[in-house]
Amino acid sequence: MRHAILSIFICLGAVACDSAQPDNTAPVDDSADPSLVAMRQDAVMQAATIIHDTHVDFVAVASALEAATQAWVDAPSTTTKEDVHLRFHEASAVWQRAEVMIVGPAGAMGNSAGGMDLRDKIYSWPLTNPCRVDQELLNKGYEGDKLASQTINVFGLDAFEYLTFNEADSNACPINSTINSDGSWAALGADEINLRRRHYALAVAKLLVSHAQELKGHWTPGAEFRNAFEKPATGDVYGSTREVLNGLTDALFYLEKDVKDMKVGRPIGMIECATATCPEAVESRFANRSLANIAANLEGFDLLFNGGDGVGFDDLLTQVGALSTRDEIKADLAAAQAKVESFEIEMNEALTVDAAGLQELYDLLRNLSTLLKTEFITVLDLDLPQRADGDND
Repeated sequence: MRHAILSIFICLGAVACDSAQPDNTAPVDDSADPSLVAMRQDAVMQAATIIHDTHVDFVAVASALEAATQAWVDAPSTTTKEDVHLRFHEASAVWQRAEVMIVGPAGAMGNSAGGMDLRDKIYSWPLTNPCRVDQELLNKGYEGDKLASQTINVFGLDAFEYLTFNEADSNACPINSTINSDGSWAALGADEINLRRRHYALAVAKLLVSHAQELKGHWTPGAEFRNAFEKPATGDVYGSTREVLNGLTDALFYLEKDVKDMKVGRPIGMIECATATCPEAVESRFANRSLANIAANLEGFDLLFNGGDGVGFDDLLTQVGALSTRDEIKADLAAAQAKVESFEIEMNEALTVDAAGLQELYDLLRNLSTLLKTEFITVLDLDLPQRADGDND
């Protein structure tokens, strides 16, 4: 049914069904259909506003996290630590929305137009490495300005989670690693480990705020990248509005590879897992917010796809007559959101007691991903991201 409608989109109302329009895709260039051109530009402008506002929110919650961590360092107590945990959850909720908006400076340098690797400096998952964090804790690699020059997996939200939610006095390195074999970790003692974790966490929080402010700056109205994003023909970052929309579409595909495959598929044993389940692949193993992260990812997808209170991809689908595709994406998104919200336990526990529920979530995400890779890309005349190419599930 879904694929059968591809041959009749042109006749659904928004685009005339005549011999002058031989196929059912949106115009390739930015001058073929004035009404569509205007709507595509409106969608780009609205996306810029949504992404900017998300980063404004993240700077605010990251700053609150830094303040709470400073208070914890100054006066260690159960109360100040609980406030750090609360602020971490708030910061993570906002950033996980932003994870579906990896465009421009947040993207990978060399792979994304305008990419500056800022996403990985804020959150390096799945490259998270608790052992490396412990090594830097032992060596005090967080002191002064040393942390910013270290590898990305020793700072950011994922390193902060490990430092502040992990209660064990042991480290995450193999027993034969140097910090264990030479006795240097054991020599620290519990009090010193906890003291260093607090100070390390504060250094991470400060760096997090710095990177968040840098990223927000690129999306501030009038900033060089924002101008290039909104007026692509005037700069050397994007050559057309279509290229900008392709960048936004690439961001939406976070839902497939990162959410469907890595956040759900790997833990439940569907993707790159040699056993029935792979609990070590769970995203948030210390703060236990893996499903909350997925809920925020879906919220970010919703914002970018529907354009918030402005023009979004849903309106572009309406404009080209792809009403069925629009409605099916919305329905599948709503079903996935409802399924995530239905869990009363976190993923760590659900792997054991509700594997069927997680499988259902995976299937819903697969349905949505399939729509994105087929009808959505086709009718809007956009390009399939390289990372989605060849994925047949």
